[in-house]
Amino acid sequence: MNDKYFYADLHGHLGMWKYKGSFDKVIDIALKRLGTGGALGVDSDPVCNDFRYEDFISKSSEKYIKEDIDGRATRVIDRGDSSNLIYIINGHEVETRIGHFLVSASESYTSFHKGKEADWEKMIEIANKQNSPVFIVHSFSLWGAGKFFEEKEHHLNLFQGIEAANANCYFPLPGYPRPNNRSAEFFKRVYPFHSNLGGVVFQDNHKLYEIGRNATRMLGSLDPNNFIQSLSAGIRSCTPDRLEEHKYSPFWGFIGGTHHLFDNIVYEGISLFKKIKGN
Repeated sequence: MNDKYFYADLHGHLGMWKYKGSFDKVIDIALKRLGTGGALGVDSDPVCNDFRYEDFISKSSEKYIKEDIDGRATRVIDRGDSSNLIYIINGHEVETRIGHFLVSASESYTSFHKGKEADWEKMIEIANKQNSPVFIVHSFSLWGAGKFFEEKEHHLNLFQGIEAANANCYFPLPGYPRPNNRSAEFFKRVYPFHSNLGGVVFQDNHKLYEIGRNATRMLGSLDPNNFIQSLSAGIRSCTPDRLEEHKYSPFWGFIGGTHHLFDNIVYEGISLFKKIKGN
């Protein structure tokens, strides 16, 4: 049995819009929730289409040392205790014509064509060139591609992971009954034919209080010298029989989902107002 493991929360945005707060505050929270050796994703938002990871990593720090890993991630080390460290991973949530996806550990300033008409195949092509893992996210909820893959299951061999649970999906939306249950059941059903997939649990944070509340217990440890290989091995370790080992918090998922829905309503309202004003 592999007794080494780390907690990973790779789907998160630090806010609806660009994060303007303290670098050290985020790291303090991530270390507390995910533990030393853990991994936190800082992902561009599909709406804002920004470079959120690059902006975040450029912030100053009094408490931590930053070690870049090929623009894909940063090893953040406590100045007072070098054994206390965490990995911040560069990611993009990509909107396509069939749904949203998460590209993790992409190279610095990678651009993806995002939008309701964007080709998901082009996203895969870019990610494959960089050996970046790609996850199917919130599959059976809003902006999910689960129904597409139910009908065209053979495409699943192009992906490395699927969210068996996305914390924001604990918020019940009309027309999307039990989305996390459906995702977990789908993963269990297809895994015997698509063992390339790891079934993961991510928070999909948009506020700092959400960081690491839901996370995946990946076996092994991240290696800065073989980063992609060690991350990919961790994802592959997330087999159906290990789903109960991950970190679940439906309460914080519900609270975060509620907050995110409110932010979306405000954002759409502002966008509509600007269009009307422009006309």
